[in-house]
Amino acid sequence: MNKAEWRTLKNDVKDIYYQNAEEFFLMLKYCLIAYVKSIMSFGFNHLVTKEVVQVWREFLAIIGEEKTMLNYLVRYGSLADADEVEQFMFQLDDLNEQTILYYYDVLNGIETASEMKTEWRAVFPKKEFKTLSETDEYYKELCSITLSILDIKMFLNYEENFWKYIEKKVLFVDSRVEEERDFYGVNIKLDDCDCLVDMKVIVPRIINLETALVNIHEFHHAYCFYQILDRPLIHSDIFYEEAAKNCENRFQEEYMKKKYKRFVEKR
Repeated sequence: MNKAEWRTLKNDVKDIYYQNAEEFFLMLKYCLIAYVKSIMSFGFNHLVTKEVVQVWREFLAIIGEEKTMLNYLVRYGSLADADEVEQFMFQLDDLNEQTILYYYDVLNGIETASEMKTEWRAVFPKKEFKTLSETDEYYKELCSITLSILDIKMFLNYEENFWKYIEKKVLFVDSRVEEERDFYGVNIKLDDCDCLVDMKVIVPRIINLETALVNIHEFHHAYCFYQILDRPLIHSDIFYEEAAKNCENRFQEEYMKKKYKRFVEKR
């Protein structure tokens, strides 16, 4: 994401904060109306009245979760791809709309029940989605789209000499162009004695977890080859593939889980 795109992101986030403030006061208004009506019809300690309090608490929790996500996105958005961020923001906005409409339906049901003094009408409608406070998928997606080459280097922890060597031998391609995906890999050059003398690494620009895993896979290959420069290959293709795949799995099971955990702990 370039500076102009990052500025646009920050402006978009400010707009969302403003919209959330409006939603906060609207939801507070409707909750107070439903709460008062429920008290008048059923009393303070009735289940229907407690449902209004539950709606308000859930709404506050969701607003807090979204604010945490947006703050994280602004802080690390410069590392992310603009299209991936836009898609994430769209998903977040769609979920927010579903959530607001759902809670309005709940409050309308409570108001109707209170006005007609029939508590059975205050039933929570069936919810076909999970809110931000009920799922971790959006947090995981946020960690995914803010991955960068720095994460790859931190996880692989190879010596600096390798990265200096490989720097000029890497070609980054666009994963969104289907034809370019066919070129992912490490192309090696052997001399007349079948000794490895050079290589070229072709990987996608990192925009999400999928592309990060490709980088993990291919840079692991490249490091294995780097260690035997000027010598013959000593292992089969299957050996190198299995080792790279295991490295991918460790990245997901170890690095991504730690990254996600550190993010969640800051909530």
